[in-house]
Amino acid sequence: MKRGPAVRIVLAAALLVAAALLAVGVSYARYRVTERQAAEIALEYGFAPDSIFILADEKNAEGEYTGKPHDDGTGSYARPEGWTLVSEDNTVYRISFVLSNTKAPGTFAAADQSGYVEVFVTEAISSEELIVQLDTPGGKYLGAGVPVSEGSSYYRAYGSGTLYRFLDPYGERITWDLPGGREYCVPMSVTVWGEFGDPGALTVIAGGTPVS
Repeated sequence: MKRGPAVRIVLAAALLVAAALLAVGVSYARYRVTERQAAEIALEYGFAPDSIFILADEKNAEGEYTGKPHDDGTGSYARPEGWTLVSEDNTVYRISFVLSNTKAPGTFAAADQSGYVEVFVTEAISSEELIVQLDTPGGKYLGAGVPVSEGSSYYRAYGSGTLYRFLDPYGERITWDLPGGREYCVPMSVTVWGEFGDPGALTVIAGGTPVS
């Protein structure tokens, strides 16, 4: 049966949309990692876009973080090992990492970028008395929680919950410069205090935008 020009155009458009959706889904899935370190809570970290990375931070002989990228022996930086339980009563968790513009030593970064960090807390975890703190070489910052609206990109990616953003005294998102031309990393850690009796998830999210 022959198809008219209009039908062929509609079919071609449908195929293009399907291919685009598949590409977006695959791209997102590559960067989602889950760490389960306590029976009652799933602790996660995620990162996007492709040009911003959350990577492991090297430790010295005393177990202190040095702020230098960790070489895992394969020529690339290692991913964070996951959240660490800090308190015996399951009320404090911490994850240490570097915010980076490359994923391997010596890799060329095409452009200057401005990176940021956020923490998403699923609805299953009570956020009423939750404290989320970001530690960086420039200082410590407390997260300001904002409910995720239904239909938003965060809702589609993570579901219902609260997004903790780190803001300056003027209410602007705190960002870190990641200059292009070479690998550049900023060591950080996130500590969360709260009650984790219900199943849920904490997700560290890093993102960024090119600097024109």
